[in-house]
Amino acid sequence: MRRIFKIAILLFLTGIFAPKYSYSQDPQFGHFYANSLLYNPAFTGNVDLGRFSLSYRNQWPGISAKFVSYSASYDHYLNELNSGIGIQFTNDKAGSGGLTNTSVNFLYSYQIQINRKLALMAGLKAGFQNRRYEFEDFIFPDQIANNDAPTSAENDFRDQIVYANFGQGVILYHIEKYWVGFSFDHLNRPNNAFGNQESRLPISFSFQGGYNIEIDNNLGGNSGTTLTLATLYKAQQKWDQLDIGAYYKVEPFVVGLWYRGLPVKDNESPLPNYDAIMIMAGFNWDRISFAYSYDITISRLAGNTAGAHEISLILEYPKSKRRRSRFMRIPCPKF
Repeated sequence: MRRIFKIAILLFLTGIFAPKYSYSQDPQFGHFYANSLLYNPAFTGNVDLGRFSLSYRNQWPGISAKFVSYSASYDHYLNELNSGIGIQFTNDKAGSGGLTNTSVNFLYSYQIQINRKLALMAGLKAGFQNRRYEFEDFIFPDQIANNDAPTSAENDFRDQIVYANFGQGVILYHIEKYWVGFSFDHLNRPNNAFGNQESRLPISFSFQGGYNIEIDNNLGGNSGTTLTLATLYKAQQKWDQLDIGAYYKVEPFVVGLWYRGLPVKDNESPLPNYDAIMIMAGFNWDRISFAYSYDITISRLAGNTAGAHEISLILEYPKSKRRRSRFMRIPCPKF
């Protein structure tokens, strides 16, 4: 049994280091509008003055190889320059081998007003990423061949790598009704191989969109009641994912229901191509926003993962009163 476990670890290690199949997994967050800077730098500065955002996600806590992600960011709008600036830190630990990705990104956006209600924002991202793992958690072939030797003679692998990363994005939006945007990440296609081989990270694509619907008294709503339909589509080489759902807001509370999967696409497997349903609840009070969500796994892993837990917190600075702002905010929800 012990040898079978070692062989399984060896196969997992081979999958990590083989350049043909080595692809980096970006952090996964369900509250993607609480982490909008992660998916499109054009969202940078989409706030009256300044904003701190914090997120935590624990995916599949029911299995030992769980995925834990953290994100922290600050962005600020510069009214005189029609620009937004920001910085974002993310940390993601995946699986039982200690594979950890840490990134720091600097962001910039510029707003172009098309007319009284329509505007365009373009953004850039530049930063670096550190990718590492725990060598002592793996078993190498020479250890098995040498009667379970405690250490390996392998020295062709680095236990961590650091590389630069660049991205860009654009968003077209109506200040009250809708927004559509897209972005590209890993534009420089950095080499993320731990070994001496070359493994270029594929460029990833992301699409964001949404529409706000005011709920009037005749439909059971009141002042400040809105229904927001929103979606996020991500693709990297032949792998892609769709998040689609809605936020229902009755001030100060907000609830959401989301579906994650892409059942209309053949994923080169006889298994259905769907992942989870996310249920979210939160509130917006003054300049503080908080949300909690739980993912119900509906894939073949259902019953084994214990779902996923996610928490988001946003703190905003009050609106500047010195002079009239020329800024037109994207009407997307905070969560």
